[in-house]
Amino acid sequence: MGRPWIRTQVRNHLPAIPAGTRRLDICGVEKDSKQNNRISRLLSSLFLPQSRRSASLDGVTTLAVEGTVLTTEDIHVQDVILNAFDRKGNQVRSLIYEENSAFIGDLFLAGLESSFSQLTNLTIRAYWVKGELTLQHVESVVLHVDVLDLTGWTFPSLKHYCLGSAQSDESNPLQAFDMSLLPGPSLNLRSLLLYPQYELDASMLFWQMFPALEFLGVAQINVDSSPPEGHPLRHLGSSSRPGRRQRDVYEQLSIALEKLPHVVTLITPYIGNEFLPEGMEISRIRLSQTCEIRGVTWTMGNA
Repeated sequence: MGRPWIRTQVRNHLPAIPAGTRRLDICGVEKDSKQNNRISRLLSSLFLPQSRRSASLDGVTTLAVEGTVLTTEDIHVQDVILNAFDRKGNQVRSLIYEENSAFIGDLFLAGLESSFSQLTNLTIRAYWVKGELTLQHVESVVLHVDVLDLTGWTFPSLKHYCLGSAQSDESNPLQAFDMSLLPGPSLNLRSLLLYPQYELDASMLFWQMFPALEFLGVAQINVDSSPPEGHPLRHLGSSSRPGRRQRDVYEQLSIALEKLPHVVTLITPYIGNEFLPEGMEISRIRLSQTCEIRGVTWTMGNA
């Protein structure tokens, strides 16, 4: 999962989980463990006709699957996702699939589209993803993927988007964010969180393409022009720890705030003074003064 402060911001800007949600978590375990026998029997039964299953999945609205090998029969997580539920009529609205080394291609994505056409929330952590996927009702997407091709993805109802890598390493060079990394239209997007390796140039064209954006979190932002009058952006986050890439993140945020007059909340990771590069403590003080003068609430969370 992402850093605690990032998870908090994601939760704060996503729709509330409906009352009565029933969640099923399936995690990988060691083959020789006692838990494995019980999990093996449960998962094996999921591949039987519904009338012969040992456990009912009726009413499950959130499915979370994690791990590579789940049972003594080496049932793979992708098999569980695609076979545990009837192709039609399941009530799953949130799917969480986490397997850092996974390769996700056309076969799995086609099954996902068929089995979970009513999804509204999708989270995927994998190494490689490529293929076509259309989900009409998905509003919230969280992707932690190292090698990603979203050319064939279409989420017309997308409102909240979080993009990162499965293996976070802030020592890697920053990558420029471009529209090919967005799996849906930008016009209705309300929150955009990019970490830890993305930088973004916020030009007037960017603000015009994201007219509904309220929350923006990114490792580095270069604000070329202020948003047009009436733009709803109010919350800004930086997901980079100062000094990791030998740049003054606090000075950069001070410059950004000058061109973002309506931002009321700033979110950054907390870094103790003893870990700041030389001279950056002064920049942090200046940023704090800027926030105080502007009335911006600066929240620092766990890195």
